[in-house]
Order: sequence, then structure tokens, then C-alpha cells
Amino acid sequence: ETVFDAWVSPELLAEWFAPPGCTLFIARLDARTGGGYHWCVRNPAFGDCWTTGVYTEVLRPERLVFTSVIADAEGFPRSASSQGHDPDWPDETTIRVIFKELAGGTLVTLEQSV
Repeated sequence: ETVFDAWVSPELLAEWFAPPGCTLFIARLDARTGGGYHWCVRNPAFGDCWTTGVYTEVLRPERLVFTSVIADAEGFPRSASSQGHDPDWPDETTIRVIFKELAGGTLVTLEQSV
């Protein structure tokens, strides 16, 4: 449950989600089935990367499934190329995170439809 919480709590997610040297700004996070998010990975070398999405499945503490769409700061979907990203990146991807308790820890499996 602790690892699951690290994915759905804004305070905990902001501590680890962004790559080294970057920060995560969370404008909105409603981690429930049908809820959504809007956040930005801030990279000092490359600028902001905003994404938005919808949680399609939240099964505590086993699984999270959510969409990911490149967006602008207002949360409107945008093309990858219009935001300075790889133009071949899909308009929407689905991310599936599975948590499995193991002796003394948690195995996390992440799949993204790219």
C-alpha cells in the first residue's frame, strides 16, 4: 500500500516521479476511477512537459490504469510536435502499473502503449 500511495498522493508523487534534475508540478490529481490529472515535468534544460489524463482503473493496492496525453499548461490536449516533442509520439497512450507484494517489498510492473 505504501508504494501504491506513492503513485496516487500528490505529495509523494512529486518526490520521485520526475527524472533527476527535474521537478514535478501537479496542477490536479484525482486518483480514482473516472478521475484525472494534469501535471508538468519541469526540465531546466528542455523546458516544461505538460500531460493530462484519466484514471480508467484504480484498484487499490493492485493496479492503476490511466491515459497520458501531451497537453498545454491549461490542460488542453496538444500534438507532440507543437510542444517540442518527437512528432511520432502518439496522441494518447495508456499506462498500466501493477503492484505485487513480495517478501519484504513490492514488485512494480509498468507498461505503456507506445
